[in-house]
Amino acid sequence: RVAHLLSLDGSPPGRLHRLGPVTSVGGGPQDAVSIPGFAGGPVEIRADGQRFVARAAAAFLVNDAPVTERALCHGDVLRVGNARFQFRNEDTQAYERRSVAHLGALYRVAAVITGSGDFKASLGTALEVMLEETSAARGVAWLTEEDAGRLERAAERARPETAGKPGGWEERYANLPELQSAASARSALLVPLVARARVLGALLLEGPGAAPLGDRDVELVTAVSLIASVAAENRRNAKQTEE
Repeated sequence: RVAHLLSLDGSPPGRLHRLGPVTSVGGGPQDAVSIPGFAGGPVEIRADGQRFVARAAAAFLVNDAPVTERALCHGDVLRVGNARFQFRNEDTQAYERRSVAHLGALYRVAAVITGSGDFKASLGTALEVMLEETSAARGVAWLTEEDAGRLERAAERARPETAGKPGGWEERYANLPELQSAASARSALLVPLVARARVLGALLLEGPGAAPLGDRDVELVTAVSLIASVAAENRRNAKQTEE
């Protein structure tokens, strides 16, 4: 497997930092991932078998929750100072392919989500595309209520064979950690929508059985979440400007 930190903002956004056995993220000249102007202590990311664990003496943010130690999951967003990074842990061959087969789906999602139509309906269309392209049986999207942190369900879609069955997902969750706990208990794939350290929502895909979705499916959902995060932030900013 190959693991990276994807820079979500900084110089430049979109840059991939490949993780070694031990990688430090901070403002010092010795840090492998440098954050200009950051004066706090570094976050150390250490490989531990197939997983990576982030640790620091002072709290840092993972998906907007303060922690000093966290085993990272694919898609998690770390914030160190004012810099945000998405953790990516992928199958080597999948990384080399960069999921070319998913490009058409990403173009379709981007065209819908970044358009001027109703955002909740656009998220529903994005879920439909992901169900077509992955092995998932059900997809759900939530959006936060302004800055309160509470997640409200915005859209839910299911394959025809499961559409008539209740999904079991709540209409609302108090915060992202509560939703993450529910998703983990059911082996569902949950990717937060995050922009500038604010949780704006989350996308969830659930497989037909107890087994987690494959790396190829994770790659698509992660890419869609980045597009949706930017679109959600732009919509919120436009709404605040109008008000």
